[in-house]
Amino acid sequence: MSASSARSPLFSAVIFLVLACSPGPARAAGIELDVIPASGGYAHSANGGGSWTALPDGLPAGAVAERLYRDAAGNRWMATRGHGLFLLPAGAREWRARNSDAFRYRGRGPAGPMRSVSAFAVDRENPNELALATKHTLFASSDGGATWRLIPLRGGLSSKTYITSLHRALGHTLAGTSFEGLYWAHGSSFRKSSSGIPYEAYSGQHWFYDEVSAIEVDPSNRNRLFAGLSSGNGVYESTNGGASWTSLALPLARESHFFVWDVKIAENRLYAATDGGIFEFDLAARRWSASKLADVIHAIPKKYNAAAVLITLSKEKVSLFHRTVAQVNRKQEPPMKAAAGRDALYVGYYPFVKNFSSVMKTLALTGMNALVIDMKDDLGSVFYPVTNATANEIKAVKKAPDLPRLIKEAKARGVYLIARIVVFKDWHLYRAYRSKYAIWNYRTGAPWTGNPGEYWVDPHAEFVHDYNIAIAKEIAAAGFDEIQFDYIRFPLDGPVHLCSFRHRTDADTYKSEAINDFLMKARAAISAPISVDIYGLNAWYRFGNRIGQNIEELAWIVDAICPMAYPSHFGGRFFGRYGHQERPYHIIRETGRRSIAFVGPQAYIRPYLQAFNLLSPTWGPEYIASQVDAARASGCSGFALWNANAEYSVARRALEKKSGD
Repeated sequence: MSASSARSPLFSAVIFLVLACSPGPARAAGIELDVIPASGGYAHSANGGGSWTALPDGLPAGAVAERLYRDAAGNRWMATRGHGLFLLPAGAREWRARNSDAFRYRGRGPAGPMRSVSAFAVDRENPNELALATKHTLFASSDGGATWRLIPLRGGLSSKTYITSLHRALGHTLAGTSFEGLYWAHGSSFRKSSSGIPYEAYSGQHWFYDEVSAIEVDPSNRNRLFAGLSSGNGVYESTNGGASWTSLALPLARESHFFVWDVKIAENRLYAATDGGIFEFDLAARRWSASKLADVIHAIPKKYNAAAVLITLSKEKVSLFHRTVAQVNRKQEPPMKAAAGRDALYVGYYPFVKNFSSVMKTLALTGMNALVIDMKDDLGSVFYPVTNATANEIKAVKKAPDLPRLIKEAKARGVYLIARIVVFKDWHLYRAYRSKYAIWNYRTGAPWTGNPGEYWVDPHAEFVHDYNIAIAKEIAAAGFDEIQFDYIRFPLDGPVHLCSFRHRTDADTYKSEAINDFLMKARAAISAPISVDIYGLNAWYRFGNRIGQNIEELAWIVDAICPMAYPSHFGGRFFGRYGHQERPYHIIRETGRRSIAFVGPQAYIRPYLQAFNLLSPTWGPEYIASQVDAARASGCSGFALWNANAEYSVARRALEKKSGD
C-alpha cells in the first residue's frame, strides 16, 4: 500500500410481522408474527405474539436469513446468505428450496452452496412472477420459482452493478443499486430513473448515488414511486414514473440512522421502516408521524433474539420489512476480541529495525499501542526467516537477523504487533516458474502489466492462496499478534480489460468469491486475529465485482477491516460541500459510520488515516488530529496511521498535544 495508491452481515436473523390494516397495539386481532432467531430456526404467531409455533423444517443448518417476504397469496419467502431462496407455502409446515443451479456459489471455499440473495420481489398481482438478484446477476421466474431465467443487464447495468432492491408490479421490474441509482426494465434493457436521487460527486465524470434499499409503486397510480435509501437520506418520491425524485424529509436527523429497510403503501399512507423507527406518511396531508406499528416489535419474546421485522397490512396484503440490531456478537469471541481498540502506526521492515528506538518513542509519546510492520511487501519480499520452500526457492526471503530480537523487545513493552502481508501484488512470484501464477494479457499472450512497478499474481490460483497462507502461519507463530492482508484484491489500474485469469475454473466466478475463498482458507489455518485492508470507497458502497472487496462478506470471515480512507484519495469534488479545513474530518467520520452500518458487530473497523502530505491544502498536525477525532466519533475500534516512509514527525506533534489534553 503506498501513499500514491488509493486505499481503501448482514444481520443474522429476521422477523416477519403481519399486521391488520389499521395500526394498533401489540397482540391486537389480525396481527401475525414470524420470527427467525439469531441462532436460526423459525417461529410463527398467528395472534400477535400470544402463542408461537416452531416451523424450521426444510431450512438447512446454518442458513442465515437476510430478508423475509409475504406475497398476496400468503406464501412466505426467505432470502438467505449462502443458501439461496426458500418458500413456505400458505398453510404448509415445511420450507421448500426455490433455487437454480445458476445461483450456485462459484468459489472453491467452504461457503454456502448458493450465492447470497441481495434482492427479491414478488409481483403484487401475480405471485408466480418473481425477480431475484444475487448481487451482480438478475433472474426472473414466471412459475413461482420452479424455474428461473437469466435477465441480461443492459442499458447502463452491467456485471459490475450491485443490485440491492427489486420491485415487481403490473408486469414491470424496478431495480435499485448500491451506487448507480434506480432503473426501470423496458423490454430487454433497463432505463435509468435517478434524477433527484442524492449522489456524491467523485470527479467530473464519476459520481455515486445513495444505495436504493427499498422500492414501492403506488398500486393505484403507476407513475407514483417511492424509494428508501441507505446512508441516512431517507425516503424519496417520484410522481412522474421515475423521471425525477424529491425528498419526503423523513423526520430523522441523517446522522441518527442509516438504512431505510422498506417502504410500502396502504390506505393512502406510506409506511417507512428505518433503523431509527417506523414512520407513516399521510399522502393527503403530506406529513410524517411515528407509527404505532413499532409497538409489536416489543411483544416478541426476548428468547428469540429477533433481528428484523416485516409488517404486512392484511387487508391490502402489503408487507413492510424491518430490522433491529439484535444478533450474534462476534466481538466477544477470541480471536476477534484481541483486535479491539488498536491505535497503530505503520512502519516498513527497514524503518522498524533501523529506527527501533525512535519508533518506540513515537508510540510512547502519542499513546498508540500497536505497530503494523511489513513482513511481505509490495514486491513479495519476505522479511522473516521463514522455512517455506517456495519462498526460499524464488529468493523472496531477505536476511533479517535482528528481527526476532526486536519482536521480543516490542512485545515486552506491551506493543501489539500486526504483520502486514501483501498478497496478490508479488514480483517474486509473478516472475517465478515462467510466470505460471501471473495474471496474463489475453491479447499479447504475455504476463499482464498494470502500472509501472506493479506485478500481479492471479487471485484465483490456489497455489498463490496456499503460498501466502503458509507464510502467514509461520509469521504468526513467530510472535505477531495479528495478520493483516493487504492488496487483497484484483488490480484496478492499467489495462485491466486485458486481464486473463488462467486459474479461474468458472467464467462466472465473482471476483469477491475468489477473495473470500482465500480468506476463508486463511481463517481456517490461522488462529491469530486476521485483518484486511480495503479501498476507502469500498466502505461507502457495495462494489464486490470491481476489485473483489465486498465489505459485508469480509466481515463474516475476518476480525478487523481497515478502510484506507485517506482524504487525499477521494475525488476532488467528493464531499465538496465541506471546506478544506473540515473535509478530512467528515470523510473519515462518514467512512467509519458507513462501515459500521454495513458490518454490524461482525468485525471491527480500524481505518487507515492519512499521515502524509498529498493534495492536502491544510496539511499539518490538525489535519491528522481531526481524522483521529473523526474515527473515534464514528465508533471505530482504533485507527492506523499510514506514511510510506514512516516519517511521523507531524503525526507526533498532532497526537502528543492530544495525549496531554
